[in-house]
Amino acid sequence: METEIDLGTSPSFRLVHARLAGENEIYSIELSSYDAGIKQSDWINKEILSQKVANIESVELNKLKLIKAEGVWSVAGTKDGEQANAEEINALINKIANIRIDDVLGKDKKENYRLDKPEFTLSMGFANGDSVDYQFSKVEGES
Repeated sequence: METEIDLGTSPSFRLVHARLAGENEIYSIELSSYDAGIKQSDWINKEILSQKVANIESVELNKLKLIKAEGVWSVAGTKDGEQANAEEINALINKIANIRIDDVLGKDKKENYRLDKPEFTLSMGFANGDSVDYQFSKVEGES
């Protein structure tokens, strides 16, 4: 759903006149005109994929599977006597939980996105039973 907002004159410092496109009501909102981005990527919630670390129960990154049991992370498939570096696992989980996006490629799935051959996949399982899967690929022709 797209919403168009028209920004106008500034009645005073850090205020701008605004109205919804097609509407007559004009509002004074706390915003400086120069703070309003002009690119689509300026209006994206770049943290939309972020998750709360406490809610994540499992992570699968390609062939690496991490599982949280009783608040402690471990690597699935480790042999007796092997122990994972808890500090490194926690750092990785924090990075994954706080994933950010830069831009949206578009609404349509295109061949040059190469989603049929992703560079890597990421799956997260949550305490409520939900899960999410992401595919990461390089757009063909970009470095």
